[in-house]
Amino acid sequence: MGGNGSGDSYQTCTTVEGTGLRVKLWQTSAYSSLGGQHVYARFYVNGKRVHTVKKYTGAPKRLAANFPGKLPRKFRNGTRLCNVWSVNSHYKSCITVHR
Repeated sequence: MGGNGSGDSYQTCTTVEGTGLRVKLWQTSAYSSLGGQHVYARFYVNGKRVHTVKKYTGAPKRLAANFPGKLPRKFRNGTRLCNVWSVNSHYKSCITVHR
């Protein structure tokens, strides 16, 4: 699990579950203080954006999005999986897949 900035109300979290190099769940979450807007969760593999998930926030709340690609999936040792949300694009949350 990765995160950024303690005490930041827009904290981005990345949760990855699996065994060894095989990932079976990749989820990201963030808190949005915005209401009535579209926000985006972006998924990166080694710095390259691979998916974007659009969410609508009717009121301020915690948002979550699962990786929309095929899982389970085996990644190379040392692969960096990162997430960024449009509500706090200055903050990136990452984990490194390893044995």
